[in-house]
Amino acid sequence: MSEKRPKLTFDPNVPTEIVLLDSKPFWSGESYDKTSYGWGVKVDGEEMTVFATEYLNGSLMKYGKGDKLTITKEVKDDKTQWNVVPDESAMTSRQEIQKNGKMDEAPTQEYWENKDDLRQYQISRGQAWNFAMASLEQCPIKDGTKKAKWDMVLNVVAIRAAQALASMTDYFFHAQIHLEMAESEQHLENICSSMFGRWKRELTEAEFEGITAIAADIKVTIIEELADDEEVDSSVSPPDELF
Repeated sequence: MSEKRPKLTFDPNVPTEIVLLDSKPFWSGESYDKTSYGWGVKVDGEEMTVFATEYLNGSLMKYGKGDKLTITKEVKDDKTQWNVVPDESAMTSRQEIQKNGKMDEAPTQEYWENKDDLRQYQISRGQAWNFAMASLEQCPIKDGTKKAKWDMVLNVVAIRAAQALASMTDYFFHAQIHLEMAESEQHLENICSSMFGRWKRELTEAEFEGITAIAADIKVTIIEELADDEEVDSSVSPPDELF
């Protein structure tokens, strides 16, 4: 997966220009009643991570990979709110700008693909929490010899859910396993044609290049194994006639 990026900190009332590296958060975690979302962004050419609140995450979800945004952490009278302003001259097709309650254009295929990706991410997140809750039966939480307090239980469940979600959304690993299931050259081509569009959205540019290279290596291996099988078949002498 991507290397760890430095955290982007927003100074109060100072606009910060960023470029989204993805169309959805790559991480989410919960503590008590608050949820945080990790977004990959680029600031002045440097890749960084924004840990967004529920509100800020909702604003960022309106935009897509490559969109340029100006984010301001507005602080007044000890109250904080987030202001996100897009650079409309550099918008991707993910963002459908609404005016007077109507869309200027029909949603594109990419819009629906990203919407499906978000829905799948939300499903995976719910499954991760269900798995974390179910794990309490097999791996109970104890505080020494006492039963754990609710705060401790909630924190541990949140950590387990985040770990499960990270494993479930390790798209590079799942893509590699999918490719390795190919039993023939045609099977491999079918996998690539049906999955490459999705993987290109889910993976970083470097990860997608890695998956492309793995697919090429698997194709070479399949061709070599087929050639070896044909060579073995041709070297077998026909059996002597019985009669």
